[in-house]
This record gives sequence, structure tokens and C-alpha cells, in this order.
Amino acid sequence: MGWLDHKGKCVYCGVELADAEHMIGGLATTDHLLPAARYEELDFTRGPEREDRYLNAVPACAACNSLKGDFDPYAEDPKEYARDNKLTLETQQKLIERARVHVKSERERRGPVIEQDRKNWLAKLDELGRE
Repeated sequence: MGWLDHKGKCVYCGVELADAEHMIGGLATTDHLLPAARYEELDFTRGPEREDRYLNAVPACAACNSLKGDFDPYAEDPKEYARDNKLTLETQQKLIERARVHVKSERERRGPVIEQDRKNWLAKLDELGRE
């Protein structure tokens, strides 16, 4: 359902995931908006016991999913979530927005390291190609 609700786009950066590059390359993922380790009752991999579990399943590219990690969008105000409350589309959108801010911040923070790693890999590939 999450993929349909978000039209197959990463909820964090907006990249189109329903294309061959992302699907075949394993770059299209389904993220737990709220970390499964903290919100077991919303872990969509455990079954359909709660009808709102699907709202915790959001499409994400592998890069954004990695940058988000176990970030908890409720971390700003843990009292905001009560375990017996149901997730709603409105709440999901608010939590996605918080996670987008986190992902963007992580991308900016890690950007120089990621770029240096990319350059190192390209240099190593070039070196191996000459051997």
C-alpha cells in the first residue's frame, strides 16, 4: 500500500523507484518509517494484526534508507505517540517530513566523506583496469 500511496517514489528524496535501475539493482526498499525495533506493533513484516501497519511501510531508495537508519521521527516529542494510538495518513505525512529533514541533514553531513569514498573507488577501479 505504501508504494501505491506514494506512487513508487522515495518518500525522502522523491526519486522514482519503480524503474529497472532501482528494482533490478536492489536500490528500491521499503522502509519502516518508525523503527521496527522500537515500534514492534507497527512492524509490517510481522503480519496484519493492526490495520495501520501499512502506514509504517514507506518506499525509500537505498541511499535514503541508509541515511535515515534507525532515526525515530517521534524523537522530538516521544510523548506524542501512545502505543494504542493508530497511525493516520496525516500523522504519517508529519513523520515523513521530520525524517526528510533528518535525511537531508545526514546527506549534507556525510557528503564530503561519501564523495571521497567515491573518488577512492573510482581510482582503485582505474588502477585495477591498468593491471
